[in-house]
Amino acid sequence: MGAVVEGTVVSVAAAEHLDREGKDAGAIAALLALAHKIDDYDTILDHILDQIESDPESKVRPPASDNVSIPTYLKYCESLGLTPGGRGELATGKKSGPAPKDELAEFRMEHGIA
Repeated sequence: MGAVVEGTVVSVAAAEHLDREGKDAGAIAALLALAHKIDDYDTILDHILDQIESDPESKVRPPASDNVSIPTYLKYCESLGLTPGGRGELATGKKSGPAPKDELAEFRMEHGIA
């Protein structure tokens, strides 16, 4: 088991607020799939690079850089309350920090514009 998968399993097990067999099961499964993808990326890349090195004429090429999996993984963690920020949002029921000021709505209200 890779480091990200292992950490994810520990975090999910410790998160008492999650319904692992009910409403949160799908999100947890997606989070674990991303964890596996992150852990396996270097192994897969090394294998492809070995293939290219052994056969320079091969049409096999390395994949584009994966700059999506880790941010997506962290978004899932936050939405499941597995990060400090996510836990704060769960406790208050809203995102931390004040809502941005809606100057356009304020202007419309002041001037009676619908």
